[in-house]
Amino acid sequence: MLIVGSKNSLPSQVSFDEQQLVSLLSNIFDGKKAKELYPLPYSSSNKTLILTFDDNSNIVVKVSVRESRFDRISMEANLIKQLSKKTKLPLPQVLHTDFSRNDFQYPFVVYSYVKGINLVDAIKKIKNKKIIGTELANIANQIHQIEYMYPQFSLAKSPISKNWKSLIQEACNLGLTALDSHGYKNIIALEKYVHTKMKLIEEPRSYRLIHRDLQPQNIHWDLYLNRINGVFDFEAAMSGDYLFEFAYLETRLFKEHPEIRDSFYETYSRYNPLRSNYKEIVKFYEVVRDLIFFERDISYNELDRAKIALESLERIALED
Repeated sequence: MLIVGSKNSLPSQVSFDEQQLVSLLSNIFDGKKAKELYPLPYSSSNKTLILTFDDNSNIVVKVSVRESRFDRISMEANLIKQLSKKTKLPLPQVLHTDFSRNDFQYPFVVYSYVKGINLVDAIKKIKNKKIIGTELANIANQIHQIEYMYPQFSLAKSPISKNWKSLIQEACNLGLTALDSHGYKNIIALEKYVHTKMKLIEEPRSYRLIHRDLQPQNIHWDLYLNRINGVFDFEAAMSGDYLFEFAYLETRLFKEHPEIRDSFYETYSRYNPLRSNYKEIVKFYEVVRDLIFFERDISYNELDRAKIALESLERIALED
């Protein structure tokens, strides 16, 4: 089952004066009159809305509603501007930003509307699903062409790390500490698993841009042209080993659609030769990701999501 925003996601718990936002946007866009405002599906961390004006033009408004994530929305807008200049990625255009919170209580970004259908819905209609893997590989390769001098777990706020291996070890330690503090019964076995798998990690020759949330709900598909025509949500972007990107694809797409996995790796390897043990490394990165999620969700007291992360890492690590 594809993982999408839950009914208990943060945006569903936060409300604001939508009419105030509509009035503000009408003034920003030359006094256009708003016709309809409705939420986009599959948004789990922000309130993302489509505003239709009376001339039937659309804009997408992304509102950050958690203070701890305010810096992410500004980083994302700046990164998308840079990527629009350096790559041919199908990205939305940044039309307006307001991070001041002077005119509206939350920071927000206005993006151009990208036509198409969310891949969560489109995948049911695509007969030859191998084309999805090919398209995703092309997208991932373009993202990974951007290089950084140092690894950084979050381009928005985390400090620059000395090397990739220490960054991964630190992420694991935080997750293991959180598990231990909550009385996790299999902590010793999990610590042993992490210690063993850390030996697989080699320092990358270069630190690449990683989307870190490349999954169907953040992709639009053009059913007529049979290709990806929109990539969104770079808030979690980081720099490091590009194989880390694949851990998210494995969980959120490939496990349900192995034919997409096969065409993805076949195509991606033409751009970047994959290490002989890449499958084992990606599997370990799935555990690292779940440790990160568990520690984060516990800190936000989102216990239902922490439980999902725990079940996932147990399934991968303790059954290995």
